[in-house]
Amino acid sequence: MDYPKTYESTADLPSVAAVVRDVLPRLIAGENPTLAGLRAQMERLTVGPVEMTGVGFHADLVVPPDVPVVEPSSLVGGDAELVLSGAKHGAGCLLFVEGGRLASLEGYTYGGEEWRPDSVVLSVGHVSPLEQSNQ
Repeated sequence: MDYPKTYESTADLPSVAAVVRDVLPRLIAGENPTLAGLRAQMERLTVGPVEMTGVGFHADLVVPPDVPVVEPSSLVGGDAELVLSGAKHGAGCLLFVEGGRLASLEGYTYGGEEWRPDSVVLSVGHVSPLEQSNQ
Protein backbone atom coordinates (compact mmCIF):
# COMPACT_ATOMS: atom_id res chain seq x y z
CA MET A 1 0.00 0.00 0.00
CA ASP A 2 1.16 3.52 -0.70
CA TYR A 3 1.37 5.91 2.24
CA PRO A 4 0.26 8.36 3.34
CA LYS A 5 -3.40 7.61 2.67
CA THR A 6 -6.31 9.67 3.96
CA TYR A 7 -9.67 8.25 5.07
CA GLU A 8 -12.72 10.40 5.72
CA SER A 9 -13.79 8.41 8.80
CA THR A 10 -12.79 5.50 11.00
CA ALA A 11 -15.35 3.20 9.36
CA ASP A 12 -12.66 1.19 7.53
CA LEU A 13 -10.04 1.59 10.26
CA PRO A 14 -10.86 -0.75 13.16
CA SER A 15 -7.71 0.01 15.13
CA VAL A 16 -8.16 3.78 14.92
CA ALA A 17 -11.83 3.48 15.93
CA ALA A 18 -10.77 1.35 18.92
CA VAL A 19 -8.15 3.86 20.07
CA VAL A 20 -10.66 6.73 19.85
CA ARG A 21 -13.40 4.75 21.59
CA ASP A 22 -11.39 2.89 24.24
CA VAL A 23 -8.20 4.88 24.83
CA LEU A 24 -9.16 8.55 24.37
CA PRO A 25 -11.43 8.59 27.48
CA ARG A 26 -8.59 7.14 29.53
CA LEU A 27 -6.14 9.74 28.20
CA ILE A 28 -8.29 12.51 29.69
CA ALA A 29 -9.11 10.82 32.99
CA GLY A 30 -8.42 12.85 36.11
CA GLU A 31 -9.89 15.25 38.60
CA ASN A 32 -8.65 18.66 37.47
CA PRO A 33 -10.94 21.12 35.65
CA THR A 34 -8.96 21.01 32.40
CA LEU A 35 -9.47 17.27 32.05
CA ALA A 36 -13.15 17.63 32.99
CA GLY A 37 -13.49 20.23 30.22
CA LEU A 38 -11.83 17.89 27.73
CA ARG A 39 -14.25 15.12 28.71
CA ALA A 40 -17.16 17.51 28.02
CA GLN A 41 -15.63 18.18 24.59
CA MET A 42 -15.24 14.45 23.96
CA GLU A 43 -18.98 13.94 24.42
CA ARG A 44 -19.60 16.11 21.34
CA LEU A 45 -16.58 15.40 19.17
CA THR A 46 -16.51 13.73 15.80
CA VAL A 47 -13.52 12.19 14.10
CA GLY A 48 -12.55 14.02 10.93
CA PRO A 49 -10.09 12.81 8.33
CA VAL A 50 -7.58 10.15 9.37
CA GLU A 51 -4.20 9.96 7.69
CA MET A 52 -2.56 6.55 7.76
CA THR A 53 1.20 7.14 7.61
CA GLY A 54 2.38 3.56 7.27
CA VAL A 55 3.77 3.45 10.81
CA GLY A 56 0.74 5.00 12.49
CA PHE A 57 -2.07 7.48 12.04
CA HIS A 58 -3.13 11.08 12.66
CA ALA A 59 -6.84 11.46 13.40
CA ASP A 60 -8.40 14.92 13.39
CA LEU A 61 -10.75 15.48 16.33
CA VAL A 62 -13.50 17.99 15.62
CA VAL A 63 -15.20 19.74 18.54
CA PRO A 64 -18.20 22.02 17.81
CA PRO A 65 -17.41 25.73 18.27
CA ASP A 66 -20.10 26.18 20.95
CA VAL A 67 -18.31 23.80 23.35
CA PRO A 68 -16.20 25.72 25.92
CA VAL A 69 -12.43 25.72 25.52
CA VAL A 70 -9.96 24.71 28.25
CA GLU A 71 -6.85 26.28 29.74
CA PRO A 72 -4.03 25.81 29.18
CA SER A 73 -4.91 26.00 25.53
CA SER A 74 -2.02 23.87 24.24
CA LEU A 75 -1.22 20.42 25.60
CA VAL A 76 0.48 17.33 24.19
CA GLY A 77 0.82 14.05 25.98
CA GLY A 78 -0.68 10.91 27.31
CA ASP A 79 0.28 7.46 26.16
CA ALA A 80 -1.04 3.92 26.07
CA GLU A 81 0.62 0.56 25.64
CA LEU A 82 -1.13 -1.00 22.65
CA VAL A 83 -0.83 -4.55 21.37
CA LEU A 84 -1.50 -4.26 17.65
CA SER A 85 -1.93 -7.09 15.16
CA GLY A 86 1.13 -7.32 12.94
CA ALA A 87 3.28 -5.07 15.14
CA LYS A 88 5.63 -7.30 17.12
CA HIS A 89 7.01 -4.39 19.17
CA GLY A 90 3.67 -2.75 20.00
CA ALA A 91 2.34 0.74 19.58
CA GLY A 92 1.51 3.92 21.47
CA CYS A 93 -0.37 7.17 21.06
CA LEU A 94 -0.32 10.92 21.81
CA LEU A 95 -3.17 13.39 22.33
CA PHE A 96 -2.97 16.99 21.10
CA VAL A 97 -4.99 19.92 22.47
CA GLU A 98 -4.77 23.13 20.43
CA GLY A 99 -6.64 26.37 20.95
CA GLY A 100 -8.22 24.88 24.07
CA ARG A 101 -9.87 22.06 22.11
CA LEU A 102 -9.20 18.40 21.50
CA ALA A 103 -7.41 18.59 18.16
CA SER A 104 -5.86 15.28 17.14
CA LEU A 105 -4.85 11.82 18.20
CA GLU A 106 -1.69 10.23 16.89
CA GLY A 107 -0.96 6.52 16.94
CA TYR A 108 2.48 5.08 16.18
CA THR A 109 4.28 1.77 16.15
CA TYR A 110 7.59 1.09 17.83
CA GLY A 111 10.48 0.08 15.62
CA GLY A 112 8.96 1.44 12.41
CA GLU A 113 6.60 -1.51 11.97
CA GLU A 114 3.61 -1.05 9.69
CA TRP A 115 0.27 0.08 11.10
CA ARG A 116 -2.09 -1.14 8.42
CA PRO A 117 -5.62 0.15 7.80
CA ASP A 118 -6.95 -3.32 8.73
CA SER A 119 -4.82 -3.67 11.88
CA VAL A 120 -6.65 -4.58 15.07
CA VAL A 121 -5.91 -3.42 18.61
CA LEU A 122 -5.64 -6.73 20.46
CA SER A 123 -5.28 -5.20 23.93
CA VAL A 124 -4.63 -1.96 25.77
CA GLY A 125 -2.09 -2.03 28.57
CA HIS A 126 -1.11 0.79 30.88
CA VAL A 127 -2.55 4.19 29.94
CA SER A 128 -0.83 7.39 31.10
CA PRO A 129 -3.36 10.22 31.10
CA LEU A 130 -2.58 13.64 29.69
CA GLU A 131 -0.69 15.59 32.31
CA GLN A 132 -0.45 19.31 32.68
CA SER A 133 2.63 21.17 33.72
CA ASN A 134 0.40 24.06 34.90
CA GLN A 135 -1.62 22.22 37.53
